[in-house]
Amino acid sequence: MQRDKISDIKVNIDVANVIKSATFGMPLIAEATNNYIPYTVCNGIGDVLKAMTKSDDIDSVAVSTYDDNDTVDRNETFVMSETSSGVTVTSLAKTSFVMKTVAVGDYTMAITGVKKNEGYISLKSTTDSICKVVLKAKTTASLMRIAESNAVNVIKTQTVSGLSEIIFKCSANVEYFISSADNEVEIYAIEFYGYDDKLYKACEMMLMQKNAPEDFAVANVTDGGIDTLLTNDFRACILINAFSDDDIAKNLATAFELDKEKLLFIEVEDTSDDVAFYEDFERTVLCAYADNKENLLACALVGATASKVVGSFDYKAQTLKNVKEVNVPLELPKSDYDTAQEKNIILYVQKAGVGVTDSGNVANGTPIDLIDTQDWLILQIQYQLQQVLNNNDKIPYDNSGIAILESAVINVLEQAYKNGMIAVNEEGTGGSYTVDFARRSETRAEDRLARRYVEAKFSFDLAGSIRKVVVNGVINI
Repeated sequence: MQRDKISDIKVNIDVANVIKSATFGMPLIAEATNNYIPYTVCNGIGDVLKAMTKSDDIDSVAVSTYDDNDTVDRNETFVMSETSSGVTVTSLAKTSFVMKTVAVGDYTMAITGVKKNEGYISLKSTTDSICKVVLKAKTTASLMRIAESNAVNVIKTQTVSGLSEIIFKCSANVEYFISSADNEVEIYAIEFYGYDDKLYKACEMMLMQKNAPEDFAVANVTDGGIDTLLTNDFRACILINAFSDDDIAKNLATAFELDKEKLLFIEVEDTSDDVAFYEDFERTVLCAYADNKENLLACALVGATASKVVGSFDYKAQTLKNVKEVNVPLELPKSDYDTAQEKNIILYVQKAGVGVTDSGNVANGTPIDLIDTQDWLILQIQYQLQQVLNNNDKIPYDNSGIAILESAVINVLEQAYKNGMIAVNEEGTGGSYTVDFARRSETRAEDRLARRYVEAKFSFDLAGSIRKVVVNGVINI
């Protein structure tokens, strides 16, 4: 849910200070790079490839121009310019391949006439890259196939009708064949883009988790683009390709702290690093990963929790897929582990033979799920009360109107109790919360004149979670 930038409702929750509302749900993987990747909402790993094709890193294939009536069999190789990354495109066909120039928006090169069982285009790159083929079927819809080397191992099929894009990953020095199975198509352009291995791996790690989000976003981030990045609809941002001591990480964390609506996950290169800069930050989560330096622990942790109900989980003791756990003290000295604990750095460690996150706090020591709870309650109360104002011609400034407002807040608190944010009361009959909406007679005349109700209050006992257990026993002899 995107928080409205204007609202008639203000919600204050006093824990350590007053915070504003937040957007929940969709995570963002932001890469610290100057290679432009626009903020792109993705619904799968294929959309990540599409996002890469919107970057500035592009080499377009230049093809020769032939007359439409040329019917000579072709076995031509079209080599890209000297500034390219070594991509070679070969067209192999019978009379079905006719080369010509066609202007379609930004695409000006075309290879037309790939007929059923008569021709294909082979592609090979000397480096890992992303290939985008722009094409359309000339008559009815056509089934396109992308195959590796021997033309037998089909890696992708896609039906095209109108102007379409086929995007796939090309591994270095592997030949790929593009063919039409059942119809004639026109190919308008073949473009190659740099393959962003770090971004792709980060997204893969997030999406392989048990509760992976259906939607997520990717983008690049620079110092000049931080303010624009924060205007987008996401909850948790995972910074990759940078460490906690880099300026971009510090600048991002400062901006998130001022914004007070989202969470930022940053990687610490080594547990011995000085992270004093972040010690008062409640919007920054610090992670250190034993296996490599690509913030994959944060990607896995966000992937495993992004789709869970707020209040139903603790970020500590989460089990993650394909994340290497560190054994303390065999692989990490106990003193280094204790230092990480003191600095609120999340590690993935082995406990009782199982890998788990060993902490679940933001940089200042506040549990992450407490920040989630605060933000969720503010967002929901603001939203529900605004809906009450929107859906009623008038909320009378009397006890009946105040009761309508009070009911909306109670509904939110009841949902928070069911989600696990609010503790069970001592009687065990429901949530441990109270609501106090002053009656009309208890409000001030100046507030009634201004049509402003400011006497709404609530409180609750946080459910929290148990993280450590001490058991005392006696052995009788």
